[in-house]
Amino acid sequence: MTQTTKYNILRYLFLSLSVFALSFPLTFYGIQAFIYGSKVEKFTLGAFCCVALGMVVINFLMKLKLRSMIWLIVLGIFICLNEIQAMLIMVAVCTILDEICFTPLYKHFKRKAQTNKEIDKRLEAK
Repeated sequence: MTQTTKYNILRYLFLSLSVFALSFPLTFYGIQAFIYGSKVEKFTLGAFCCVALGMVVINFLMKLKLRSMIWLIVLGIFICLNEIQAMLIMVAVCTILDEICFTPLYKHFKRKAQTNKEIDKRLEAK
């Protein structure tokens, strides 16, 4: 296994961990809210999720960094589940883990992979 392959594997591992850490708490509690909520609460949560999804599309199209979509989903979940303290703690811990550990490691291994890819090109040219 080359160094470039090794760094690419680690890069995608930490990218996957970052995405998982940020999406798991909201997905888990979102599903729980849809299970235990009444019809009106489920409709409201669905509406909040649609607005958040629209904001995601706008983020990708306009290359913005809007962070309020997570809080829209949290508000929708709060409407269905009155007790969300555990979810907020889980979201906080996962966000802190992502910002301190997963994203910096992803960026580090991404740079390493790019550097080694350039080195590989130079070695192949010789």
